[in-house]
Amino acid sequence: MGVEIYTAKLMEKGFVIVRDDYLLNNRFIVLNRSNDKNKSNFFIFLDFKNREVFFSHPTAKEGIVRKKFNELTDFHEKTLEISSLKKDNEYYAFLHSHLGYVWNGKKYEPLWGDGVSKDKEWILHTVLAHGDYKALTEHNWTQNEYRLGLLQERLEKFNITFIPGFENTTTLDKNNPIDLIQSPHILWYCKDIKTAMDVKDNFLRKKLIKDVDITPIYSGVPVSFDEQMSILNKYREEGKVFAVVAHPSSTLPGIDILDPKCIEFLGMDRILKTLWSLDGVEMYNSLEKHSNIEKELTKVKDYGEEVVKWIRNELKKRGLNEYLSTSMINYLIGRMAVEKGVNTIFGQDDHHLPNVDGTTKSVYLYGHTKIFHEKKLDSREFVESVLHKKIKLEAHFYGTITNKGPVIYKERKEGLKEKIVGLFDKVKYYLNLGYNTIRFYAAKLLNNVELIDEIKKEMERYK
Repeated sequence: MGVEIYTAKLMEKGFVIVRDDYLLNNRFIVLNRSNDKNKSNFFIFLDFKNREVFFSHPTAKEGIVRKKFNELTDFHEKTLEISSLKKDNEYYAFLHSHLGYVWNGKKYEPLWGDGVSKDKEWILHTVLAHGDYKALTEHNWTQNEYRLGLLQERLEKFNITFIPGFENTTTLDKNNPIDLIQSPHILWYCKDIKTAMDVKDNFLRKKLIKDVDITPIYSGVPVSFDEQMSILNKYREEGKVFAVVAHPSSTLPGIDILDPKCIEFLGMDRILKTLWSLDGVEMYNSLEKHSNIEKELTKVKDYGEEVVKWIRNELKKRGLNEYLSTSMINYLIGRMAVEKGVNTIFGQDDHHLPNVDGTTKSVYLYGHTKIFHEKKLDSREFVESVLHKKIKLEAHFYGTITNKGPVIYKERKEGLKEKIVGLFDKVKYYLNLGYNTIRFYAAKLLNNVELIDEIKKEMERYK
């Protein structure tokens, strides 16, 4: 059986061809079992460069199923069998991601954030993982309306709902410059692009401090934790946004709500109230590790030992090993959230993505946020359904719970190729930002007005 007959057999069962000249060009044809709101997505890649069919497996340890074009006899039956493992009413959401560039038809436009991926890979990795919902959550900025519109339009071609959002650095002490960068991260999801622009114009723009021409990407709005939560919760009460606490525990200093500094500032009672009163917690984050952070937690002023004892006790009550890694603590917080009826999500937290082909070990195949409901929702319906508890977000990961926390199946883990590509892209991106920043301050020192204006325009493109 050739690829033409294989395709025809699947189309007889309801699969449709997805067309997009930019994303797929002449290399791929993508088939999807759904082209409406009544069934979740399941995507199949036909790769004409490598002469093979490939798609991700929704349940197996091995992430990718591959078959050469000359080996497709009766393979449509196996394909249908595997696709049925993702139920028609089972939807996958990817709710924590970063992005570097959006194609405008002529060139790539950079976003203001720390992602380095191009929108092509950002979308195709979601397709590879059978995504139904995709959020953009760059740091402290919702980007501009035109670029969000392009992303929404491209995702819609694949029957994927786009949810605009941002990862907010929720400043603890507005008078402490370090706290503008090292404060808890909370993910906020907007019901539509109009709301995202409203939040940017009336809240996030307050981070653009007067007389500071280049504000750090990671910098939060310079108002107190209470004021930030009050402003954003007003949007939430109006049904315009919902919120999820990102990586409750993290190896990066200051960005997690269970960081020693945050515990000292807010206290455990208030932290737990925040965790359970918002709309969800990030139970898994693909960037978190398994090193023991007990020593750091004991540094909490006055009651570090009590915090460690509390975490150990909660782990023990649930039959978990009393090992204090960030992955284990996030898993614990997720378990507690489920018990309290609070949503949980799996966060890719991806910043750099390699090209997609049949050999790609994508971070999007580590896990997803699973939702069961009867029909596909648009972004407004999605946000409102979360707020009114009409749908439940459930974190799902492909792996096992070990004595040190959740571990992804090695068959799905990123390989050396993906790590090298990611490292190269990161270096290139940060060198560019650093180069422009140094040029800017050198120009100011030399009072080179022409160069200052040129660089400011270049930096403005990121916004």
